[in-house]
Amino acid sequence: MRQKSLWRDVSGQALSEYGLLIAVLVVGVFALAMLFRDKLGAAFRAAASDIDTAVQTPLR
Repeated sequence: MRQKSLWRDVSGQALSEYGLLIAVLVVGVFALAMLFRDKLGAAFRAAASDIDTAVQTPLR
């Protein structure tokens, strides 16, 4: 009898599903970052260059 009730107990199901969903999303974001790493790097370098230019330009 005890074993059947364990199969019907779903108290931790939602937490494990959220954990699995987060793990899939993390893997997806990592895969996209690796796929577009050159474009992302260029975008960050351009942003850093723009910030450097803005900091070095005196205020009027």
